[in-house]
Amino acid sequence: MICVMSCGQLGPFFSSVIAPLFGISMDTSLDIKRLTKYLRLQLVHNFPDEGDLEDLSQVVSDALKKLEYCFRHSVYSPNWKNEKCYFNHLNADQYVVFIYFCSVTAFLQCKNIELANKLFYLNKILHSFHCMYDTILPDIFLVIHGSGIVLGKASYADYFVVTQGCTVGSNPQFQQPKLGKYLFMYPYSSITGCTTIGNNACIANGAFVNDELIDGDSLVIGKSPCLSIKENKRTRLSYFYPH
Repeated sequence: MICVMSCGQLGPFFSSVIAPLFGISMDTSLDIKRLTKYLRLQLVHNFPDEGDLEDLSQVVSDALKKLEYCFRHSVYSPNWKNEKCYFNHLNADQYVVFIYFCSVTAFLQCKNIELANKLFYLNKILHSFHCMYDTILPDIFLVIHGSGIVLGKASYADYFVVTQGCTVGSNPQFQQPKLGKYLFMYPYSSITGCTTIGNNACIANGAFVNDELIDGDSLVIGKSPCLSIKENKRTRLSYFYPH
């Protein structure tokens, strides 16, 4: 007798049987096969050049492992469902991170520059998210309301939270920021140039930090060179990370 599983039954089956075979234990809204097909259709639709996508299955599998590690270190509620780590392909803030990890995997593991470029470009099309595949974000980070974000070359650290309209990048001398752990960038804030920021810092809405040395536990307000720096008394990241 042949047992045919419905789409509704496939999710639990994937989580308990198929996913562990790929080293993945989090729940997902689509199993790997359907997620790969979904991403493939997006790439073909946006880049109809009949390019080679043969590495996509490996890219998706490896990216999901990175995504699970990233989400598992957060307490942010959309990343969990029924007390299990969860990825929903229709959650844009999750999907932007997934595509970024796909682009990095295509570049570093598969050495497939064409695919990495398409994935980078797809993230710009879908989310206005600009982060090149050779820009190494931390293993643990969150994108909140991810639109209009530019993350350029910098030294990033774990437990990073970035929100809409934020920018990180070098100055005209190609000097790059060095960012500490537990950094929270509020909307439309920018960190550029030869800037060093300590752990547990918060960059306020619209702040512009350029070529500055910022101690840890700081709340940064205003625009360089006229910054107002206060003690970061609240643990603002407690909503996102155990801290």
